[in-house]
Amino acid sequence: MTAATVEVTARRYSIGDAVSKYGIWVVLALLLVAAAFVAPDFYNINILRRTGQDAAILGVVTVGQALVMFVGGVDLSVAGLTVLAATVAADPRIGGSSSFVVAVLILIAVAVAVGAANSYLVVSRRVQPFVATFGMLITLEGVRLVYTKAAMSGAAWGGLVTFARDRVFGIPTLVLIWALVLAVAAVVVGLSAPGRRFLLAGSNERAAFLSGIRVTRAKVVAYCTCSLLAVLAGLLLAGRTGYVDNYTGQGTELDSITAALVGGMTFAGGQGSVLNAGAAALFLACLYKLLIVLQWQPELQSLVQGAVLLLALAIRGVTSRRSTATA
Repeated sequence: MTAATVEVTARRYSIGDAVSKYGIWVVLALLLVAAAFVAPDFYNINILRRTGQDAAILGVVTVGQALVMFVGGVDLSVAGLTVLAATVAADPRIGGSSSFVVAVLILIAVAVAVGAANSYLVVSRRVQPFVATFGMLITLEGVRLVYTKAAMSGAAWGGLVTFARDRVFGIPTLVLIWALVLAVAAVVVGLSAPGRRFLLAGSNERAAFLSGIRVTRAKVVAYCTCSLLAVLAGLLLAGRTGYVDNYTGQGTELDSITAALVGGMTFAGGQGSVLNAGAAALFLACLYKLLIVLQWQPELQSLVQGAVLLLALAIRGVTSRRSTATA
């Protein structure tokens, strides 16, 4: 290989690496700048707060999705858990804080059971993550229908609504919760020794196993944490909207996967950044809110979501090929 070839290859790798690391932040900045010109009303303080709340709910689920994708998986069941948690929060039998705490404890147990079941199917039974978690999504939908007798609608518990709509120094509580979840996940995965072992378990299972890393445990932790965060997002969603019906939480699984992929995650595992995934969740929330401010038809959101996802996959494919060429 000539010196010129090495230089060109290194330059390509540098560009691809930069796109993976900083691309979403550049795109987010461009979107915010464009919004100032095409829809100045987007920067109304109330709209910004609502956008932050929407981003927080999606962002919490996306953190869990990112953890699962770090270990080479994907979790479609997050939508089922999000809707189920929101449904429980709107149960008229919740009349006070004590009954709400009991309901949350039950939801935590359900989330751990779902995460354990998903990881068992994926790891022990070698079921493809898409198939295993899609089956769990259908199961949870069935549980929700039985629980509500196919008539899911009602107001969320007042205490939860008050908490979710509160602000601290002008910042919505939901945004602060999301920031805390994001910071903890970023520190644990990116800076701690267990986090580095976690990433190795996703990028190269064989090497991780030979290094003494418990790959199975890493996947169980990822799926269980993802399920717990989906429950948290469902409770926050119920408090944010104040009312739960059959449309609550729809598309959570696709939005979280899209955000994770746009943020640089891959289905192969071991790649990506929790902070970038969080930036992608904020990007999608801002994009959807901007379309509403521009008075686009709601149906067009799906079209835009698909276009964003395909563009992200195309960019990831290009950068992946460039990275492979340097190996």
